[in-house]
Amino acid sequence: MEALQFRRIAARASIVGVSVLAAASPTFAETRSGAGGESYRLSSLDRPAASPGRTTSSASGTTVEALEALFAHIGYHLDGVRKRGIVPRLLVREMPGDLPALLDVERRKAIFIRIALPLILATNEAIARDRARIERLRTARDRNRPLSVEDVRWLWQIFVAYKVAPFDFDELLRRVDIVPPSLAIAQAAEESGWGTSRFVRHGNALFGERIYRGTKGMVPSRIAKGHRFRVRSFGQLFTAVVAYASNLNTHPAYRAFRAARSAMRAEKGRFDAPALAAGLEAYSERRQAYIATLRAIIRTNALTEFDRLRLDSGRPRFAGALAGDPVRVSN
Repeated sequence: MEALQFRRIAARASIVGVSVLAAASPTFAETRSGAGGESYRLSSLDRPAASPGRTTSSASGTTVEALEALFAHIGYHLDGVRKRGIVPRLLVREMPGDLPALLDVERRKAIFIRIALPLILATNEAIARDRARIERLRTARDRNRPLSVEDVRWLWQIFVAYKVAPFDFDELLRRVDIVPPSLAIAQAAEESGWGTSRFVRHGNALFGERIYRGTKGMVPSRIAKGHRFRVRSFGQLFTAVVAYASNLNTHPAYRAFRAARSAMRAEKGRFDAPALAAGLEAYSERRQAYIATLRAIIRTNALTEFDRLRLDSGRPRFAGALAGDPVRVSN
């Protein structure tokens, strides 16, 4: 009965020009970024070997030198963000095309982390806003306070987007939650070869997501017999991060991950990323070996230090360029 009343309220909202019964994309309503709806698993594929003296360029022409110059110009250094706890709100649209040719491993990692960290924090920020709003609306409903048409519309979209039955707030809040930056960076590094894979360079596929239907996406050069899939491409890296978070927060394969995350939030108020990695066994055919790799990446690179960081309070700036041009920043 309650669900029927909810649908009637939603239908009334559509009369005033808000189509609330259309299924929202599985992402965060406040970001208004489409994340797609395929079911997929993740796997490391097609990592190119760097060739000394050889450089490549991405479609947008972003280079290591130009991006490092931009980081230096705004004072974006990993030691600095560790000390201050604040990360510039700089969203880089694509990996530098010549990153695979950079032989200095530590320098390559530093560039990769500085690209990935703001994207992950921005995604988590949007999730946190949605979670806070859900909690407010749940409290209002429990106290029999009326919800506005806009709140009903938004809440309906969230339930649909996260594939949760109406009014199952417990399950919804298990799904609408952040991914620890250390874990996300480790997965992105493993899946993209620290930003050097063909898929991330040509399709911004930071997490190597697979699609099993249709013809859109990139074809792997190596694929096991009996497997038929493509690797999903994205217009920019930020969209790939949003899709990654949506995958962890909605796919049945990661139910254990969400349950562990919810328990940690309730018991400790913080997340243990290496422990949470145990819930990502389905991410790769390597299963337990994959989890061990993620934990090693987190430990070796001291990534948990980034879990306490937040974005600065300024407007987001996007870094990107046309072919052959240096990196440009726009608001």
